Amino acid sequence: MPEFALRPMEPTDGPAIDALLREQAQTTSVGMTTHYRHDVYRALLAQHPSLFGVVAEAPGSNGLVGMATAFVQDGMIGGRAYPFAYLENLKVRQDVRRQGLGGRLAAWRIAEAERRFGSELVVIAGIVMLVLPGPGWVVIFVGFGIWATEFAWALTVLAFGRRQVASLTSWIRNRPRWLWLAVGIVCLLVVGAVAWVVLM
Repeated sequence: MPEFALRPMEPTDGPAIDALLREQAQTTSVGMTTHYRHDVYRALLAQHPSLFGVVAEAPGSNGLVGMATAFVQDGMIGGRAYPFAYLENLKVRQDVRRQGLGGRLAAWRIAEAERRFGSELVVIAGIVMLVLPGPGWVVIFVGFGIWATEFAWALTVLAFGRRQVASLTSWIRNRPRWLWLAVGIVCLLVVGAVAWVVLM
């Protein structure tokens, strides 16, 4: 497994980020990307002044092999403002995919958000992602993982959650495919209904 060097994104990374975004859009099932007329780094900062990001390099590789960004914005929950970290771009060059780099880039963004704002932010972001696009349950478990390093009760909740997921996974594996499809459709309907209620 190659050694990837992760470092915070810098203003001079703009051209390399642009190259990565343009090249990788052609290697995915849905080839879609934004083409910037100006420096990518400055354009991203203009969109989100609180932007922070990470880039990945590999020995012997030209340019960047991966990048990920996030930005912070306040959101209201129960009439109280909380900082939310929105996990945005995540790109991994095709020739280094399936080697754990995407997970490391995602973890770096979450750890950086937690460092800046505390673990509460991570869990709140996960809860928001349950109804908005994003890996909500994954982020919630990451937040509880962070809490579990500090609080015994969080470790208990995390262990309970892991047991429930393992139990559900084994139960689903032993069911016919038509039931998988039915459960998937019901889940999509529930998520759609919740999103409709929240957004309307």
